[in-house]
Amino acid sequence: FWHCDTIHAVDAVHRGQSDSSVFYIPATPLCQINVDYLVQQRDSFQRGIPPPDFPGGEGELRHVGRATPEDINTLE
Repeated sequence: FWHCDTIHAVDAVHRGQSDSSVFYIPATPLCQINVDYLVQQRDSFQRGIPPPDFPGGEGELRHVGRATPEDINTLE
């Protein structure tokens, strides 16, 4: 779930030719819509593809050093 009101920050200056990076701190109320989205987002993360609300492109699939499930400290 992405909303403009979530806590986020973007690069102060974007000098690239494609997408800029965005950092945000998600707050996820436990409701059925968010649970369903998190399941889809988990699958996308494991496959290295963009989440369902950011379609297009291959995302980080070929990015060397991208985060993987092994990088997560806990599955709770």
